[in-house]
Amino acid sequence: VRIAFLGDSFIEGDIVVADFRSGMQEQFGGRGVGFVPVTSVAAQFRPTIEQKAEGWTTWSMLTDHHHRYTLSGMTFEPKGEKPSISIKTTDRYPELKTVSSLKFLYEKNIRTQMTLVCNGTQDTICETLEPTTAITQYEQTGTFTEASFSFADTAGFRALGVALEDNSGVIVDNYSLRGNSGMILSRLDSTRCRELNEIRPYDLVVLQYGLNIVSDSVLQYGWYAKRMEEAVRHVRVCFPDADILMLGVSDRSRQVDGTFETMPAVLALLHAQRQAARRSGVAFWNVFGAMGGENSMIRFVENNWASKDYTHLSFRGGKEIASALLKAILLEKEFYDEADKVAH
Repeated sequence: VRIAFLGDSFIEGDIVVADFRSGMQEQFGGRGVGFVPVTSVAAQFRPTIEQKAEGWTTWSMLTDHHHRYTLSGMTFEPKGEKPSISIKTTDRYPELKTVSSLKFLYEKNIRTQMTLVCNGTQDTICETLEPTTAITQYEQTGTFTEASFSFADTAGFRALGVALEDNSGVIVDNYSLRGNSGMILSRLDSTRCRELNEIRPYDLVVLQYGLNIVSDSVLQYGWYAKRMEEAVRHVRVCFPDADILMLGVSDRSRQVDGTFETMPAVLALLHAQRQAARRSGVAFWNVFGAMGGENSMIRFVENNWASKDYTHLSFRGGKEIASALLKAILLEKEFYDEADKVAH
């Protein structure tokens, strides 16, 4: 089962997603962190993978309208002679230490030479990567804890990232993009997405957005609901076999006369998101409710479950949300299994 977890800085560095992934893998099998972009703003503090990349130019769908984008919203081109990527697993969660499949994903290539060293051994694998204009995957199977890639002859080369996983059980890819409101999903390139889906067929796409939209001066979010309905429609075109789960916005506080309280805009946006999910016919899960509803962010900050900006969760807070989401999904599964028994 393959899950794409899309969101903004709320899930950056694998906050929420790491614990959700771990819980799913513990329950249903599977190992590994899944897809990791060549590099990202979260690369330094993401505890679920150690990564380093040198010699790349990052293109992001937030600022660039020229390239064609798929779920990660980023693509990477070599800058200079010898671009490289190195990754190393961590043991922060029991399922992350070793994986049986190592993949490299790229989307454009003429004659790039790739050198790969796995697990710090002396053995060097040298490959001429397949020429392509579509998303292509290079895979090695075995037992992996680390890998270093370096590339030469990279004219016309464009890379997406690396995936560390098992080819069974549950895989959860974190596609966070800081500052993303979710609305740009309408701009995903459907051809590119279908190419990705050929290689990584997604069963579920989770949408976690809203924090970048909430504003004290805005209390009407009907326009946002409409744009998100368009986005959902487009994601369906791009990934026709995937179910979609929309998460509602989390609590966020503002200071009023020296005390913190829930921003009224949060409730307004939550209502709009729920409407959008209902009208789109997708599942909806209320993060705000799972946190404890109104003014719950205050408790999260007091417990060190969220940062003092009263907006972003810490890893500990992410764990709270992840286990509530996991519980909700497993409860639905029980209902489903019961109904299934009755039917037979």
